[in-house]
This record gives sequence, structure tokens and C-alpha cells, in this order.
Amino acid sequence: MIYSTKELIRNGETEYTIRIKLGSGKLHKLGRGYYSDDPDELSSEAYYCKKYPDGVITGYSAFYFHDLTDGVPDYYYLATPRNSLLIRDPFVRQSYQSLDTINLGVEIGDNGAGPFRVYGLERTLIELFRLRTKY
Repeated sequence: MIYSTKELIRNGETEYTIRIKLGSGKLHKLGRGYYSDDPDELSSEAYYCKKYPDGVITGYSAFYFHDLTDGVPDYYYLATPRNSLLIRDPFVRQSYQSLDTINLGVEIGDNGAGPFRVYGLERTLIELFRLRTKY
């Protein structure tokens, strides 16, 4: 499961106990302010959707989640509202969606690391046909 520092402190941890758990291997640092109890969750859809709460998994990442492709994507593809700031992460490819349509077809997915927002199968196929020259 992925936790933010605020969530850990809300659940009774202190910064000191977080450091102790990091040292003992009970917690693993994913990024600034984000931790996990599983070391394999270093890069996962749940981490990026927790870090960027307005983001929605789209593109090749959604194709892979819905088993439409066998190839593992090199990046995490996130759709964000047009008024969002630029995501400066080398593992994320950002696309902008209008505020009217970004939440249409969003489902909550879970791959064991935690819940994340992903476009449903229908919306993913619509994106595929709409952007067929790109893919």
C-alpha cells in the first residue's frame, strides 16, 4: 500500500517513527513524501495517481491495464486537466484534457498497490480511435 507523509502522521506515526521504519525496512521511500510497505511498488500506477490526484491513467498504460497489449509501456501515461502544471518526471508522459471531458469514463482500478484512476475500456478504445495516427 502507498502512503503519504500526511496519512502516516494522521494514523499516529511521527517523523521519527517513519525514519525508524525506513531504517528497518518496514517502509520504503518511493519519492519525496511518499512511502510504501512493499519495495516492488517503486513505480506503479497507484503511486503516480496518488502523487498527481487529478491525473488519470490513459494511453499505452490504460491499454496494458485492460490487457489490450502485451508490451509493458516504458512510461506512465497520465491525462491531466488543461490548467494543471507540467509534470517534470522522467517516467511520466502527460497529456492535457479539457475540464469537461477528463472525468468521463473514469474507473477505479487496483493492481495490488492501491486504487488509481484509469479510463474504462470503452473510453480507452475511444482514445485509440481518436488518436489512431499517434498509435
